[in-house]
Amino acid sequence: MDPYDFVLTANLHRRHLTSEQKRELIDKVLKAKPEASNATVAKQTKTTDKTVAKRRRKLESTSEIPKLKKTVGADGKSRPKIKKSAPKSQRGSVSAKDIALKDFTARALELIRLTKNNNPDRFANTSLSFKDLRQLGHFFLNLALVCEKSARLRLTQSAGLRSPHYWVRRRHDRPRKITE
Repeated sequence: MDPYDFVLTANLHRRHLTSEQKRELIDKVLKAKPEASNATVAKQTKTTDKTVAKRRRKLESTSEIPKLKKTVGADGKSRPKIKKSAPKSQRGSVSAKDIALKDFTARALELIRLTKNNNPDRFANTSLSFKDLRQLGHFFLNLALVCEKSARLRLTQSAGLRSPHYWVRRRHDRPRKITE
């Protein structure tokens, strides 16, 4: 056993440290042995490996200890540091639905830009049929209603209110008679 490890564990055994003192101790051990694994340092300092990992990240971010690609475990073997992969939502994979929504938004904004402050007579000679234009008008009207409804719902939720459909008492919400 390393003399440094022995002194450290022997002194820890008889001392009761506060959380702040434990964090300082972890920092000192990591600065003395940056190549030591989180589990090894945790065992020496009587803390968890997650606490050591957090302190290691903090010290690495301020360049107080070097960023190592490998750490040495208690058995003396060198192992690569495990890097957490990003959650699926952040990996860059985009669904077809997201692509279609972005495309629709861009086209709708372009249509708004083109038609803003213009007389509808300018677009009367379009190749679209009356039926298609009417269907498009209905679609945008329904879209506006859905957007308004969801905006109202978000507003009530952000204000801490329940959504309007909870305000109505239902038949099963009525108090029941207790029969003995």
